[in-house]
Amino acid sequence: GWLEKRKYTPIPLKENKFDIATIKKTDSLPFSYLIYAIANNQSLAKETVEEIAVTREILFITKDYVIFGKRKKIRHEHYI
Repeated sequence: GWLEKRKYTPIPLKENKFDIATIKKTDSLPFSYLIYAIANNQSLAKETVEEIAVTREILFITKDYVIFGKRKKIRHEHYI
């Protein structure tokens, strides 16, 4: 069985606006996987996925979700 406790930490993004401040907060969770529920606004969803992918690998995509792996890169100053 699992020896560690599983933990779910919801990090809500703004629904209709690109939210870089909240996306940057995920950088403080380097060992966690991220699940992004794709926004209805396709341009917002694309921008959000691209920004998260700066630091994390995309592991799986469905029509409703994108699953990102653990943080692989540190966000550089020009991405902030």
